[in-house]
Amino acid sequence: MKIWHPSFLTLILSITINASFAQHWSRIGTGANGTVYSLQAFDDGLSVAGSFKQINSFNRINHCLIRENFLDNYTYFFTYADDFNTNASSTGTLNSVIRCVAADGSNLHVGGQFLHPKFEANVGVGHLEIDKVEDTTDFIGYANQVADSQTVYCMKTFGSALFFGGDFQSLNGHDFIAQIDLASTSPFQVESAGNQITGSVYCLEEFNNTLYAGGNFHASDTDTVYQSYLAQWNGSDWEMIEKGLNGPVYSMTVFDETLIIGGSFTEADSVAHARIVSWDGTDFESIGMGFTDSTDTVFSLSIYSDTLYAGGRFTSSGATTLKNIAKLNGTEWASVDDGINGPVYAMEPYRGRLYIGGNFTKADALISRNIVSYNNGKESLGIANHPNSEVRIWPNPNQGTIHIDGLDQDSQILLVDVLGNVRRSFTNASELTNGIELNVSAGTYFIHVILDDQPTQTDRIIVY
Repeated sequence: MKIWHPSFLTLILSITINASFAQHWSRIGTGANGTVYSLQAFDDGLSVAGSFKQINSFNRINHCLIRENFLDNYTYFFTYADDFNTNASSTGTLNSVIRCVAADGSNLHVGGQFLHPKFEANVGVGHLEIDKVEDTTDFIGYANQVADSQTVYCMKTFGSALFFGGDFQSLNGHDFIAQIDLASTSPFQVESAGNQITGSVYCLEEFNNTLYAGGNFHASDTDTVYQSYLAQWNGSDWEMIEKGLNGPVYSMTVFDETLIIGGSFTEADSVAHARIVSWDGTDFESIGMGFTDSTDTVFSLSIYSDTLYAGGRFTSSGATTLKNIAKLNGTEWASVDDGINGPVYAMEPYRGRLYIGGNFTKADALISRNIVSYNNGKESLGIANHPNSEVRIWPNPNQGTIHIDGLDQDSQILLVDVLGNVRRSFTNASELTNGIELNVSAGTYFIHVILDDQPTQTDRIIVY
């Protein structure tokens, strides 16, 4: 039976950096030396964007795509880096930032307020063409660029178009929100996306085949003045949603067949809702007690392990003390360990972890600059998981007892140490589901799932 070659596992061991077996939190090297505003899984990597100049001591100007290796507190392979802070003549003085990204096939669209060596003035919007063979990118700006003092805050593909919003005005004649036709030829021409929104757009989300926009805006038509902070696209323009909200919207996501909306508002459709609310297409509903301190704001929402997470700058949900990140536990908001000591602006699931970006220096007890990953111990930290495999190994990390769900009765499981030695072999699927004692010392191990004498999944586990 074929297993991993010992020399390969020894190589993996050699790049482990101070693995901490008990914690759920992991550093991304030395972190980022500036704020992280956007995280987006893309192809086999993770897009990280913001206002930094370095990540893990590598020079990466406001954006990079990273591909992790397989271990906690791990080294990273950095790739696809562009300089988004220098203009063509190297005379630009813009303090550039990338606020958002969106994937479109092999292209990664980026928006913000930034320079690029191909342009003299602020660019603000464009896309990266990824060449995985050469491990390079080619940045192509749209046919129209935003003004120096203006910013693109959000992007979302919808149908055959990519919509983007911000505080820009007169971008090829369009204000606050616009679109490009993805079926057209690059460089993309900026086109109209309606004219009813007259204020900054901070987020876009698709729900029930409808595109929604949130931000700090009101309708331009006095007959729909209650179209405040939230609107839906009807194919040619933006429509009001009930009486709207009474404060800005910064983030949206879809969870449990509803649109989740987060921001700094305290009312939706004239009913009290504390900074987060759900919309089912007909009615607004509260989500627990919301976030109840007068200064609380929700900046980011994400779904990880079938659980809704909220990030932002907040301290409480009723009597529950929170530190800028929370998860929905049934019908109430709960803390995530000891929280994060600064605002959270972005969250994204990637390879079994929830990646978190913002402006902070500490996550729970872990010193980590502006970017960190969190694992709840239930999700697979897969190495070479096959797309058809649904095996789940939990908890991870563990104290020597594990469960393995989703096994075929004919599966074989191998527990292998980092030197390539098979430490245990199991074939009883029901026993594995009910829980088994590994009887090994603390450390890093690999579990191979074998079906029909072929490996179908490999996971790294930590015993502490």
